[in-house]
Amino acid sequence: MASKKREVNFNEYWDALKHEAQSRGWGVGHFMEVCRIPRQRYSEFETGRTLSDMYFEKLMGGLGLTQDQIEKKAGRRMSDAQIRERKVTAWIAANPDIIDKMIDNPNIAKIIREMQD
Repeated sequence: MASKKREVNFNEYWDALKHEAQSRGWGVGHFMEVCRIPRQRYSEFETGRTLSDMYFEKLMGGLGLTQDQIEKKAGRRMSDAQIRERKVTAWIAANPDIIDKMIDNPNIAKIIREMQD
């Protein structure tokens, strides 16, 4: 199954995340280990790979940063689309049982769509 094309990214926070790790005296290896980022993926971020919400959350979590803290460190606020993407990701992670039920029973999605109208 192909991955979803990401329209929202967090690239503008990459340098602030790296700088925070460096300011703590963390080397690249320790940063990757704490954030649970594979070496290959880290190298790809260094060369311009899009920083998705999933990896952004891993990096923020590994550093123990909140949204407010990373916004201050980066000197920029998150867009509404970025905030929304983070909420969707968090909801999916917190509700795998609901996702599984929707996969097993597609009629649930139809019922929810009908409720929106």
